[in-house]
Amino acid sequence: MIAKLLRSFAALYVDAPTPKRIWPAARFAALADYIAGHLDLDVVVVAGSEGTRLTESVREASRFPERVHTFSNLQIPELVALVASAQLWISNDTGPMHLGPILNIPTLGLFSIGLPEHFKPIGPSDRFLRANPIDQISVRDMIETMAEMWATADRDLRR
Repeated sequence: MIAKLLRSFAALYVDAPTPKRIWPAARFAALADYIAGHLDLDVVVVAGSEGTRLTESVREASRFPERVHTFSNLQIPELVALVASAQLWISNDTGPMHLGPILNIPTLGLFSIGLPEHFKPIGPSDRFLRANPIDQISVRDMIETMAEMWATADRDLRR
């Protein structure tokens, strides 16, 4: 699957069951640009069965579309394998966000109407950001939080 095709990558789950929980595609694209340009990681953009247009919007808005790979409607075993192979897992507040902590992958959760006090990722390198509406979470805040996670995560412990 994807892990065999790519070198190191960060994965972004850009979908959610309600638009109030979806960070804008253009901002995910800016984050993908930072990941590709500064962390030298490929980027895998993932969404549910209705999210193909959303994943493609992220890839099309990226300055590095050749480093952005999109998937939608993965089966649960495929999604688990993808997350387990990622260096970072960044997700809107939705069920798949919880795969990162379960698999000991540094996870950054984005919250709006959800309750991070109860549902935040709980791994030692995990973080969350919250704003309501969600588009008030800035790309700068995302990059700063993700860069801190990247610098402090012990990526060798989970392998």
